[in-house]
Amino acid sequence: MPELPEVETMVRTLRPHLAGRTFGVPRIIRDSAIGSPEPHAFCLGLAGQTVTGVGRRGKYILVDLALGGRLVVHLRMTGQVAFRPLAAPPTPHTRVIIPLSPVAGGESESLHFIDQRTFGKLYLLPDQGAGPITGLATLGPEPLDAAFTAKVLQRALATTSRPIKTALLDQTLVAGVGNIYADEALFRSAIHPATPAKALRPGQIKRLYAAIVQVLNEGILHRGTTFMHFRNAEGESGGHQVHLAVYGRTGQPCGTCGATLQRLVLSGRSSHFCHHCQPQIG
Repeated sequence: MPELPEVETMVRTLRPHLAGRTFGVPRIIRDSAIGSPEPHAFCLGLAGQTVTGVGRRGKYILVDLALGGRLVVHLRMTGQVAFRPLAAPPTPHTRVIIPLSPVAGGESESLHFIDQRTFGKLYLLPDQGAGPITGLATLGPEPLDAAFTAKVLQRALATTSRPIKTALLDQTLVAGVGNIYADEALFRSAIHPATPAKALRPGQIKRLYAAIVQVLNEGILHRGTTFMHFRNAEGESGGHQVHLAVYGRTGQPCGTCGATLQRLVLSGRSSHFCHHCQPQIG
C-alpha cells in the first residue's frame, strides 16, 4: 500500500494543483526522505523549477520540470503528498515541505511529504530517465495500457514457477499491482494464489488478465483503498475498501458462495482467498 489505483488517484488530485506552479526552496526535516541527490543538492536543484506535468509509472509519481528534469515520489508503505497552507506547521510525520508559487486568488501553499514508516523517498533526476532508481528502471508493462494484453501476461508468467500471487507482486512482470489488487484479481478469475504461474492454462490467463484490468479500474473509480494511511493530495480517503471481495476479510463469509474466507502466507506476504471459489488443483 499504496498500489497503482492509490498512486493514480494521488496523481489525478496533484495534477490540477501543481501544473504551471514553481517550487520554492524545500525544507527537509528528515534527510533520509531524499533518495537522490544528497539533500543540499536536492534543494538547490528543485528550487525555482516549474512543473510542466504530473504522471505515474507503476507506483511512482513523476513530476516533470521545465528544465527537463523530474521529481520522482515513491510513497512506499505509508507515504502521502498533501497540500497545506504555507504557514501550516509540520505534522509529527512530515518529512519534507516544498513551498509553491501562489495562484491568483488563492492562499499560499506548500507541498508536504508525510510518511509515518519513513520508507518513502523523493528523487530529483536531471532528465526523464530512471537515474539511480533501480525499481523504476526495471518496471514491467503498465497493466492499464493498450499494449498490455493477455498474451503479454502469458509470456511473462511462462518464465516462472513461483506461486501466481508471488509473481503478480513482481514489479518487473507487471507494474503497479500489489497485495490488495492481486488478491482481488485472483478471486475474480477463480485462481488459487498458490498455483504455479507457469502452470496456468490459456483460459485462466485470459480471465486473470481481464480481472487485473477490472479491479485496477474499479479501484481508481472509487479513489483507491484506505484502511489506515492513504489519503489523496486533497486529504480525502479512498472508498474502495467497501468493495473488496477477499482482501482483509479472513474468517468472513465469501460473498459468492458463503464459504469462510482463508489466509495463507506466500513468500512472506499474506494472501486472502476462498477455498471453494478458488480451488487448489493438483
